Amino acid sequence: MSGRIQPASPGEPVSPDLVQLQRVVGWRTRFERNVSIAGLVKSIADGAARTQRRLGAMVELWETSVPAPLAALTRIDGLRGGTLQVVATSSAVAFEIDRLLRAGLERTIRIASNGSVVRVKVKVGELESGK
Repeated sequence: MSGRIQPASPGEPVSPDLVQLQRVVGWRTRFERNVSIAGLVKSIADGAARTQRRLGAMVELWETSVPAPLAALTRIDGLRGGTLQVVATSSAVAFEIDRLLRAGLERTIRIASNGSVVRVKVKVGELESGK
């Protein structure tokens, strides 16, 4: 059966009540859910691209501004409200980064980022992002 109301015989017109009933049935049926993962994959890819656009330049700036041995022991955690958040592997590394920031590195980063970075905050944590 086609799902549509058919007249009793081929030449007979369809009753308006049957047409209305068919409309109501169409409104009351459940819609099939889209169970594909394409939407999820697209949203994850869009989020990754957005993060790369936002933080890619900051990572490059950090790696060129900080001495290589210290840069290898840190990672950029994020940029929120003008604060560049950096994670260091140990308190000793965080201390060294803090000394560099106070000696003028923070000002250099602020100027090089065209004002998008106002402050740099260093915390101790894991290099692998737990997100």
